[in-house]
Formats: sequence, structure tokens, C-alpha cells
Amino acid sequence: MLRSKDNLYSEIASFIKDAKDLVIMSPYIKSSALKELLSNTSCEDITIVTSWKPRDVKFGATDLDVYRICKSRNIFLYINNNIHLKIICKNDRSAIISSSANITNRGLALGGRYNFEMGSITKNPEIDDDLYIESIIADENTFLVNDEYYNKIKEESDKIEINKD
Repeated sequence: MLRSKDNLYSEIASFIKDAKDLVIMSPYIKSSALKELLSNTSCEDITIVTSWKPRDVKFGATDLDVYRICKSRNIFLYINNNIHLKIICKNDRSAIISSSANITNRGLALGGRYNFEMGSITKNPEIDDDLYIESIIADENTFLVNDEYYNKIKEESDKIEINKD
């Protein structure tokens, strides 16, 4: 088992080090955590699926700078606001880390404040697992982020007022 602060991040870093391809799915991704995570791999074939709801962006659960990172590294960034799973797959989904951790500093225990998270590694998953992951990417609610969508979510999140109470 993978556990926050014990071995979760180090096992993920080791897992992606030699990856030929990666699929990362997490509803919340923070740019600082993503940069740290990607510093552990030279993989160039990366697909990320996340969720960008304007309220989540406004309140800092996720951040739009992820798009700039993806754009600069030619990473495919998709949005599906229905995902809740947190997985990292490598090498044609021949191995998968499933965990409760989002790709955030707190989720990956990259700082002094962290969440209690657990996960595990599955090698040679069933074909149904592979098909399930593929079906999320192909889902009608999954779409590739572009500048227009980025600007739309930025605008929408900027309009949300925070009640000081």
C-alpha cells in the first residue's frame, strides 16, 4: 500500500520515471504539484484528464496554470467535470496507480500540511479496466482544452465573488 508521507509520492515518482507514456486523471491538479511530479520523468507522451469547475478554480482547489504547463510540454489536457477517480497509468495502461490523492501539494504530501491518502499499484490490469479508462477519455463530456476554453473558465471564475464571512 502507498501512504501519504510514508511512501506515496516516492512510489509515484519511481513509477513514472521510466514511463514511455502516461495517463493522469485527477479532478484537482495544482500547477506546483504537477511540475514537481513531472520533474521525475522524461516521458513526452502524456495525457491528463481533470476537472475545471469555475468555483473550484476560484477557491483554489485546482488551478488554470496547469494549462500553461501542458501547452509548453505538448501534453494533452482534457476536461471532464464528472471525474472523481485519481489514477496514473503508464506504458499502454499496463500498470496503474490508484489512490485517493489529487495532484496537489496536500494530496501528494509535498509540504508540511498534507491529507491522509492511500493507494496501490496494479500491474497487468484486466482489459475491462483499460476499456474503462479509455471510455473516460472518449466520453462525450471529455474535451481537449484550448485557449478559448481556458479564457472562458478564467472569466467565469473571476466573476465569482467570495463572501468574506
